Amino acid sequence: MTAQPKIINQAIDFVTELYRSTHNKEVVYYTLPNTLAFHSEAMEIAEQEELKDTLHLEIATLFFHTQFWNKKNPEDSRNTHLHEFIETHKTKLDEQKIITLMDSIHNNSEGKTLEESILYDAHYSYLGKKNFTRNLYLKAKDEDNQPSVIELHQKKIRFMIDHNYRTSYAIREFAERKSKNIYKLQTIADKWISKKNKDKRKDRKLGRGIDTMYKSIYRNHINLSAIADGKANLIISVNTIILSVIITLAGTGYTFFETGFFKYARFTVPVIILLICSLTAVIFAILSARPNVTKKRVNRERLLAKKSSILFFGNFATVELQDFVREMGVFRQEQTRLYDSMSVDIYQLGIVLHRKYRLVQISYNVFMIGLAVSVLSFLGIFIYSEFHIQ
Repeated sequence: MTAQPKIINQAIDFVTELYRSTHNKEVVYYTLPNTLAFHSEAMEIAEQEELKDTLHLEIATLFFHTQFWNKKNPEDSRNTHLHEFIETHKTKLDEQKIITLMDSIHNNSEGKTLEESILYDAHYSYLGKKNFTRNLYLKAKDEDNQPSVIELHQKKIRFMIDHNYRTSYAIREFAERKSKNIYKLQTIADKWISKKNKDKRKDRKLGRGIDTMYKSIYRNHINLSAIADGKANLIISVNTIILSVIITLAGTGYTFFETGFFKYARFTVPVIILLICSLTAVIFAILSARPNVTKKRVNRERLLAKKSSILFFGNFATVELQDFVREMGVFRQEQTRLYDSMSVDIYQLGIVLHRKYRLVQISYNVFMIGLAVSVLSFLGIFIYSEFHIQ
């Protein structure tokens, strides 16, 4: 066995043991099998290009992938492993030359040596193979370079268009397939862009639906509040007329007639019932229609806890101007905060509406019961009086 194959076998054993001891399950592309395949690909190209001395090239292919086995400090770990191998086996390898070779893989310049060109073409040979798309995603994952799918495709398409194989063998074997892969990748990217645009249109449509929902709820609250105020005003108008008439007639009767408003005092009972019930109904109606502005002190903690809404004037009237402007500015950046604040505002409006309608209901019930009891008592007293007098 010659010296060179012996060193290569030692390097393979060293890298194999290193992979076994530092194997990271998250590494899916730069695995040991792919490392050995990378080495074989480089040797195939070197043979076709008639490169005589392949020792440093082979060592470079075997140690290049080791940088991805240690995520913490990849470049140093690669060079450290190489140095450790050279020191352990006391080889006469040119360490700096191997490091330069490995560094040249990411250099896209034209002035490459034959060794650098072979290593470069072997590394990017996956661009011109059938399993290209699969390797593309796996490679991006290992390199911690995982942008969106569209970004990844577009970036790789630009790279592949600018990329050129350097050796005659790679041009013959990989260039044609690379062109097909560019077209394939562009087709996939177009589909993702189309899907993204469709999702955006769907999101905008959904957003318009949500906006419409909030507008409808606000409009309904305003209309219901107007209806409640209208009902309260009706009760107030009717009962104030009744109260005015009763008080005026009673006052006139006691002023100008010695016998008072009624000839018989018992007929004043229905009037008093109607008077009391009308007054009670008016009081509840006024409480319903009366403006009620909250005076709670609103701060940032209450807003973040979704206990208050900055959109209600009763709340932001107690807030400093700069704080109000800042909170409104947040809504332009965080749509979720905006919708949450609107939801809190709608909830509080609902509580106000519930109170309004409860008071209006009480007012109508009191007026209805009072009117009915007053009329029935008047009829009862009238009938009773007529029969007993006769």
